[in-house]
Order: sequence, then structure tokens, then C-alpha cells
Amino acid sequence: MNDLKLEIESLKNHCDSLQLEYNELSKKYNINEDPKQLANLRIKLLKQYNELRDTGLKLVQLIAQERNLSIKEIFQEMDISMHD
Repeated sequence: MNDLKLEIESLKNHCDSLQLEYNELSKKYNINEDPKQLANLRIKLLKQYNELRDTGLKLVQLIAQERNLSIKEIFQEMDISMHD
């Protein structure tokens, strides 16, 4: 039980240290955004990116079906990597 209390105290101190470091860096680099706001913005932008990518892939599928080619062949024709 004593070990657990020591570990909790150590983690609290580490958390305080990280918060202090974050505050100092935020002040130094003039960052006013809350980390949660930044994370939410990143998630929103990733969702938007994924929707656009999915729409692009659907269009490539339609082109491939229309021309009786594989998606890979369409990507090669467009000089686009399948991993983009």
C-alpha cells in the first residue's frame, strides 16, 4: 500500500512538472490554444480528410468500372501511388 502511495505521488509530481513545462513552452512560443481544442481540431480535420479521400476513391472506382480497368491501373495512369 505504501508503494502505491509513493507511485501515485511520483506520478502527480511528474504531471505537475509536465504542466509547468507546457505552460512555459506555451508562453515562450505564444501558443494560446488549449490542448483539448487542438486535439478536437485535428480530429475534425482528419475526418474531413478521410471523407475527401473516400470520395476520391469512389470516383476512381467509377472510372475503373467504366473503362474496365483495375483501380491500380487507373492510379498508375494518373501517376498516383496507391499509398497516398
